[in-house]
Amino acid sequence: MKSLESILAYYSGAYPDTLAINSTGAATQDGTEYIAEMINNSIFGPQQALMDYAGLTPDGITEAAGTAQFIDALSLGFGVGPGTYRRYGKISLPAVTGDRLLILSGQGVLIASYPLLVAACYVGDGNNATAPYFFKADDAGGVTRNTAGTYFILPPGQPIFLKQYEEGNTYNSVLLQITGAPQAFTITRGVFVPYMTADGSWRLIFNINGTLAVTSAVEALTISGVTFKNVANYNQPVTFGDSSTSARYRAGYTIPGTGQLQLDYSSNFSVRWVSGDVELDSRPTWADDFDYPLAIVY
Repeated sequence: MKSLESILAYYSGAYPDTLAINSTGAATQDGTEYIAEMINNSIFGPQQALMDYAGLTPDGITEAAGTAQFIDALSLGFGVGPGTYRRYGKISLPAVTGDRLLILSGQGVLIASYPLLVAACYVGDGNNATAPYFFKADDAGGVTRNTAGTYFILPPGQPIFLKQYEEGNTYNSVLLQITGAPQAFTITRGVFVPYMTADGSWRLIFNINGTLAVTSAVEALTISGVTFKNVANYNQPVTFGDSSTSARYRAGYTIPGTGQLQLDYSSNFSVRWVSGDVELDSRPTWADDFDYPLAIVY
């Protein structure tokens, strides 16, 4: 792009604050000139470049609300138009800031209020009866599906975040550690991946390997900052083993409402490893709190 100063004879300021100026009088030609080079550099050039960048050609319709190809070019060229997802970190909601976004929560919105979003995302009449979201319904809850419905059902906004945390490290000022009882448990390695599902529930994937100080047939491993799903008698099974190749009775399970893994053997062993993917009661205290809701452009 040419600088305005290299094109114009009459202006004030300098890049990036160059300004046009009026002439000093009706018959005085000392105002910012409206010449071809300025028009091509500042209007025609950028406009056509943006249209071409978005893969559009002029449709012959005058630019106006509802028919502006320039808006289409911005949306398509930079992938920011209706139907695109955005993480939203502003302190105020879009309704306050004026951002053209809807925070997703699995809600139903009026089709008449968001025609561009519906046009971009609707699953189509053939899929309306089975699609998990982006379908039409007679009610905001999406109970009564109808291709002629007045509501458009959006997806849930809870994302799935995957990050691996290692035992012995401190996260969010909380030490992630594993303690054993009745025997001390020396960790070889322990890694954890907490994640939140679409309905807002928390789960934990983990792999633990370590050695007991004294051989034992019974051991409890407690993971700091973790509370397994607190439902009475809901002992979730986990997989665990030892260094023996012999067949042995083994039972591994969670203790509801605690961070304890119970490991029971039919005989004494010292080297043990355990893994699982289990329900939690809440986000682990050492896990990152991802407070960036998902929004969609309309």
